[in-house]
Amino acid sequence: MENESNYDLFQKLHPHCFSEAMVARFARNELEFRAANGDGEAKMLLTLRDCEEQESKHLHPANDRRTQIGEPQPKFKLIYHMRLQ
Repeated sequence: MENESNYDLFQKLHPHCFSEAMVARFARNELEFRAANGDGEAKMLLTLRDCEEQESKHLHPANDRRTQIGEPQPKFKLIYHMRLQ
């Protein structure tokens, strides 16, 4: 990963499966190392990725209300009458 460009590493930050998530973690570590050593492009790409993550969290908030297994579910009774005319 040390020989890859910053943009190639940035593209690997968007995983679709578990193995890609591991590669994404190594790519992020490499970008953070480069940013700490004065690479402005790497720092900009990390900032861009953080903004993307914040935006996706804002667009798709986590559902805080989850139904517990032991929690009783509400029951509804429908009563209707049929009339013949």
